[in-house]
Amino acid sequence: ALSQLIYCSRSGAYSWTRETLAETADDYSGTDGGHFTGLYPKLAMDGNGGAHIIFSDLASSHVNGYETAVVGQIRYAANAGSGWTLATLYRQSAAAGDQVWDKYLLVSSDGLGMDVVAEVVPSVGSYIVHFSSSRQQSLTWATPTTQ
Repeated sequence: ALSQLIYCSRSGAYSWTRETLAETADDYSGTDGGHFTGLYPKLAMDGNGGAHIIFSDLASSHVNGYETAVVGQIRYAANAGSGWTLATLYRQSAAAGDQVWDKYLLVSSDGLGMDVVAEVVPSVGSYIVHFSSSRQQSLTWATPTTQ
């Protein structure tokens, strides 16, 4: 019933290491609470073996016997060898608002540059969001364009 973002890496012959990167949504929830994260992950490895993952949270509500679930937010996890860092790239305050449908992650071979492109669909129309950085620590927001 609950979801998490888990990363598994090979640690030897027939053995794996498991790390839980995110256990709950980042302040994005319906009436069921902020229990759901790690949805639709995209993984990219840079030339140094660093892992880069984008993923989404899920807002879930049970009202009058019906369940609604909305995928939203764009979150980012990166491991440059010294541990994992987490950031929310596209933050949503309203769970019933925009939904994130498709998202793509491109990482430079040295791991210092990154691009994230996603389609965000509100109740009417849709738009594309784009994040780009020349360094992992400095993301910039591009103005959404309506389709």
